[in-house]
Order: sequence, then C-alpha cells, then structure tokens
Amino acid sequence: MSHGVDDRTLASARRRGCSGWLFLGSYDGTSTPGLDRILRGGVIAAVVLTVSGCDGPLSTLEPVGPVARPLAQLGWWVFAGGAVLLALMMGLRAIAAWRPLRGAQVSGRSWIIWGGLVLPALVLPPLVVVSLIAGVGLLPSDPVPRIEAEAGQWNWTFRYPDHGGTQTVDILHLPSGQPVDIIITSRDVIHSFWVPRLAGKMDAVPGRVNVLRLIAGAPGALEGHCAEFCGLEHGHMRFDVHVHDPAELAAVLSTSEIAQAP
Repeated sequence: MSHGVDDRTLASARRRGCSGWLFLGSYDGTSTPGLDRILRGGVIAAVVLTVSGCDGPLSTLEPVGPVARPLAQLGWWVFAGGAVLLALMMGLRAIAAWRPLRGAQVSGRSWIIWGGLVLPALVLPPLVVVSLIAGVGLLPSDPVPRIEAEAGQWNWTFRYPDHGGTQTVDILHLPSGQPVDIIITSRDVIHSFWVPRLAGKMDAVPGRVNVLRLIAGAPGALEGHCAEFCGLEHGHMRFDVHVHDPAELAAVLSTSEIAQAP
C-alpha cells in the first residue's frame, strides 16, 4: 500500500502509459517533500526576479507607439490564455493527486483527449482571433516616408532618402506620431532590427529587403539593438533612437553632426 493506493492500482496505472503514471508517480513513496518545496520556491523566485528586470529602454512592457501597444496587448492575452490552460491542466493534476483511485480509473486515452485536445480547444481559438485582429491593424496601407536601415558587423547605418540621402550610424531619427517604413537590409550576415518599445523584430537578411512600419510616440529617446546573434560583437550592436517633433526632424538631419551621404 502507498498513500491508500494498492499495488494492483499502481501497476494498472503503469500499464496505461505515461499519462496515468505521470499523475500517480508522486504517490509511490519516492518523492521528497522538502525537495518539492525547494523547487517550488526556486520557480517563484525566478519568476519574481525575471519580472523585476522587465523595465528600462528595452522593455517590451512599456510600449510607446500605436504599433507596439497592440503587440503588448497581444502578449498579455497570450499570457492570460496560457495561465488559464495551465490552471485547467493543474486542476486535472490535482484531481488525480487528491483522488488517486479516481485518477487511476481514467484511461490514458481520456487524459490525452481532455488534456491534449479539449482544454486547448477552449483557450487557443480565442487567442487566434485576438492575434488576427491585432495583425490586421498592423498591416501597412498608404505609402509613407522611408528610412533605410542597413545592418553590418557590428553597426547600423540609417539613410533618409526624403532628406537628401543623409545617413547616420547607430542613431535612428524618427518623427513623432507619423508612420515611417523602415527598409531593412544587411551587407554581410543575418541580423535583426528591434526597437522593443516601438514594434516587433524584423530580420535583416543579405540580398533581401524587409519592411517594418514604425510609428513613434512622443518625442524622446529610445534604444534598439540587433536581436539575432551575428558574431563576437553582437552584444554591442545597439543603436539610439531619437524621436523628434516632425517640424524639427529636417533641421536635426541637416546639422553638422549628421554624416552626409557621399
């Protein structure tokens, strides 16, 4: 006997495969309660420390533009859906743990159907709908001003065709509240353009042009970086983002500190 479950019941659960044994395995007398508490405490501590680091200029939890906000909201919807699915699965786990005889009477096929099909079907379709709604709102529509972003080991070169071909290195100048298409390319290896507080990532692939539409919020300073490992100096491949009032952008790009294209 082990916690009220006889040997024949445990043997039957083992024969039914991983699903039944997974829920009954902690009742075979071999688990260590102290270790379980330590593991749970470690998981909680890891979550707290991780969340405490979600701040600063590279935080996706502080969106500042109309493109980034739907993405952030979608992330929270996915998180909530995952939490609901986890709660449902843990509910089944609790039933099997607190009522081992009842859990042992459920076939492995039933565990798979309910845990692997029915419960996800209750959570995932709403997430698909929310994703489609957010995605449609991010689709480019009318033509807008362009900025060319060329990646190279290990810096970013930005060119402004609408401002006489002016170019900057590791500094991206954007107008506040106006959409801009970032034309992303690479001159060597694969990189990834990412301004976390403005939009999602977009790869920079040699020989290919990708387009990312950005709409910056209020004037201020942001940060971006390469989100694809591209070599030894990848960690230093960052760039500053300066958001200006639209009326001031042309004056900023014409200053002597800005490098002019040859």
